[in-house]
Formats: sequence, C-alpha cells, structure tokens
Amino acid sequence: MSTQLEQSFTLVKRGKIWYYRFYIPEAKKYTSGLSTGETDKKKALGYVYNILNGTKTQQPRAKKQIQYSQIQGLIQEAQLSEEQANTLIRVLKDRIKNTPSLVEFITKFWTYEDSPYVKEKLSYGHSLSKRHCFESLKRVKVWTEFFGNSMNLGEVTRDELKDFQMFLRSKGLAQSTCNKIFLVGSTAMKWAADNKLIPVNPADTLRKFSQADSAKKGAFTLDQAQKIINSPYWNDERKRVGFLVAFTTGLRAGEISGLTPDCILEDRLIVRGTWGIKDGLKTPKNGTTREAPLLPHVKDELEKLIELNPWTQKKGEQDEIQGKFLFWGMTADVPMLPAQLNHGLSDCYSKTFATEQSPKAIEKTYQQMKGEGLSFHSTRHAYAAYLADRVDLRTVQMATGHKTAAMAEHYSNHANEKHFQDLLRATAAAVENVIPFEAPKRKEA
Repeated sequence: MSTQLEQSFTLVKRGKIWYYRFYIPEAKKYTSGLSTGETDKKKALGYVYNILNGTKTQQPRAKKQIQYSQIQGLIQEAQLSEEQANTLIRVLKDRIKNTPSLVEFITKFWTYEDSPYVKEKLSYGHSLSKRHCFESLKRVKVWTEFFGNSMNLGEVTRDELKDFQMFLRSKGLAQSTCNKIFLVGSTAMKWAADNKLIPVNPADTLRKFSQADSAKKGAFTLDQAQKIINSPYWNDERKRVGFLVAFTTGLRAGEISGLTPDCILEDRLIVRGTWGIKDGLKTPKNGTTREAPLLPHVKDELEKLIELNPWTQKKGEQDEIQGKFLFWGMTADVPMLPAQLNHGLSDCYSKTFATEQSPKAIEKTYQQMKGEGLSFHSTRHAYAAYLADRVDLRTVQMATGHKTAAMAEHYSNHANEKHFQDLLRATAAAVENVIPFEAPKRKEA
C-alpha cells in the first residue's frame, strides 16, 4: 500500500472501537471520525482501504449541522477551480429555489389555524393567543412592502434585513414599533433555521432598536381616581364599576371582562380567566389563577351589577344567573369587551377634566390624556405604585399576577394568606380617601 494512500487518513481508537478520519488537503484538516465497527486495528485498516479502493461504502451517520462560519471558512481556504466554484454556486441556488416565498412563509407562520409554529408551541404547553397571531399578521404587510412577493426565504441576507430595519425607521415609526414589526419575520426565520428549512438564520446577529422612545406609561393619582369614580359623565354603570375594580385590584381590562358571579368571595376576587376578542375566555396572562383583594364597597358595587344584569332571570326569592359574566355584553355568552372599558374611561376622563363641555375642550383633554400615557391599563400601574410604598415586592407580585413559578412554589399557603391580608389592608389604606370602605381587621396568624 502506498505511503500517499496511508497519509490520506488516520485511525483513532475510542474505547474499544477504531475510528477513521480522511484528510482534506484543500482545507488542510481532517474530517470528523467515523466508526469502522472493528476492535482489531488490522481489520480496521482493511475496512478503510476497501472504502478507498471502492469495494466498500462508508457507513451512514447522523447528519451534523454545519454552521455558516464553518462553511465560509472552508470555502475561503479551499483552492477551487472555476468548475468547482460554479458547482457550489449551482448547489446553493438549487437549495434557495426549494424554499418558499419569504412573505408566504411568514404569513403561514402567523396564521393561527395553519401554523406549524403555533402547533409546536401549544404542544409543549406554551401560551400563544389568537390575538397575538392576528396582530403579527397585520405587520406582515410591511415586510411585503419592502421585499415584495418574489423573494424566497432562502435568499434573504443579513444586509437586506439591516436595510429593512433602516426602511422601518425612515417611515417615521417609533423604535418600539420597528422592533415589533421586525420580530414578526425574525422569529419566523429563527424557527426555519432551527428546523433546517434554511441553513442559517440571517437575522441572528442583528441588533434591536433602543426603546428609549417607547410610549410613556402613566398612572392615575389618587386625586384623579376619586374624581373619575365620582364623575357624573359615565355613560354606563358597568364602565364606572370596571374602573373602580381595576383601580382597587390591579386587574387587567380583559380579566375584568372575564369575571363571573362565582368569582366574588367575602374579601377577594378569584381571577380565573381573561377575555379577548379573538380567543374568547382563556387563562390569565401568566397562566395561573390568582386572588385579588376585594374591599367591601367594591363588593357592594359588583353585587348591584348582578341585579342590573339583563340576563338575570327572577325566580321567586332566588336569582338565577343565565349570563356568564358580571360585566355583561350584548348576549349572555359574551361580556362587555375590554376596549369598551377603555373607551368608556377615555370619554369620562375627557369630560371630567375638560375646562368646558365643548367638543374642542373635550378633544384637547383627551389628547392631553394620551400624551400623559393614561389609559385603562394605567389603573394597574397606579395600583402597583401605591402598594409598593406599603408592602414588600413579593406581595405586589402576588397581587398583580407577575409572580414566577419558582416564587409560587417557595411560599406556603399560610404565607400567601398572610401576604394577602397585608395586601388587603394596604389597599384599603391607600384608597381610604377615594372610596368609602370599612377597614378590614387584622387576622391572627
């Protein structure tokens, strides 16, 4: 056997088995080791020589994903003829042709009913709402505007994606909005790369825009809340009580819409679900049920809503609730929508704080409200802010539903009840000048 033949490979023993590696002169390196299946070195040598002589084929091995940097390095180091270079180009072009249209792929990726990504997320027990997919689909049109419908998924380069980011900024969009639009495509590309649909994710190393220009998030003061709660400009009692509940519990608008009569207990609300226009009633945002403090006056207001509910049927001395929701909607099975709560607050605030009840003054106040970052969700910020001065962080997290799974496991039921009672007293103390209440008495541990 020739010295040249012997130099074209090497044998390495791993455990009891001999492995062989072929030498690639162009790259000046060896391939990864492959098993001969032999424990005897002479038999292993014979195995490799048979492969080199063409009398034996290599054993198949599991495919190993090669990183883009490795491919680029090998190509740059290799001494390729013009024919070899053209062959590589042809192989890469054929691979690109076999990928779907970029916009077509992203569109399917965010179509809730058809998306393999959605099915995968749900199969692993992760939460992904129809509303999120719907909002993502609306952002795909900006990708179409820049890339068109003809570019394939595999053709997109990092430089083109960077140009797309600059295109987004040139449209005068907020940096946070640019990030949301870009994330629609970059998430899809990462999934495509992870699932071997494209060799690499071209968006992998691109930076996000700074979110320093994000919209201001305001919080209602106690004085503002008092004026809003007692304002004569509410056009719907449900919206007024909804604001009261939000300000004294920190519940999100969707969680208030999802409340049912059996959520009301003596001193607390059980938050079991949240309502979304696309998803209907689903579990809360963090995926777990939680308890929110319920002050006596707020409880009274909720019980009055039950009496006003048009879907309540009177049967003697007992009321049978036909509708599912405390904040009822146009039908028994659909509550007042979160957007209606928000619009009701905006209308009341604009009229309450306007210098006069003229359309111009009301519109000016509304624009000031927007400029201060105030919305229905601001009740949640206010709630967290006034609690933060009175209780520790873990109690605030328990109240707002921002607790982690680790925290939930760490504290016992007894400890959680103690935190809840602290929370109830802190809430009452914070809003004592806003609404009438009876301060809850301290319960002995």
